[in-house]
Amino acid sequence: MITHQVIGGIKTAEMLKNMPLKVLKEVATVVREKTTEVLSHAKQLVSGKVLRNQTGTLRRKLNIRFEESKNAVFGLVGIKLSYAAAHEFGSTKSGIANVREHLRKTKSGNLAKVKAHSRNWKHNLPERSFLRRALKDLEPEIIRAIRNAIHERQ
Repeated sequence: MITHQVIGGIKTAEMLKNMPLKVLKEVATVVREKTTEVLSHAKQLVSGKVLRNQTGTLRRKLNIRFEESKNAVFGLVGIKLSYAAAHEFGSTKSGIANVREHLRKTKSGNLAKVKAHSRNWKHNLPERSFLRRALKDLEPEIIRAIRNAIHERQ
């Protein structure tokens, strides 16, 4: 799991506990909008700037979730994919992979059957953050929008 905390976020949450309901609703709206922007930016980073998109699985598996209570709202962007953390943080691993039986296209264009087998693998992936970078890129804008929502509705 990847987490990020905005400095001052706890103070802001404490301050919001004492705000009128209309302010909390406005902040919740801003959090939803900005979380959606973080998701969109992360998808753009996966599609080109940070990772060279090949199958689209990483981009498709990025998801968004919101949690609200009486005095707090959270926007969460995440991904449930086994290799996502290796791209986000980098990895140096090796092991044995089991390869299922499959068809492979030959140079001449014919299909050839490949039997199931095991193979050794080793990779050295550099860190290519797409989630943390998306949030960092948009963090000043997110903070400004939340501050504006609080001050406009008071």
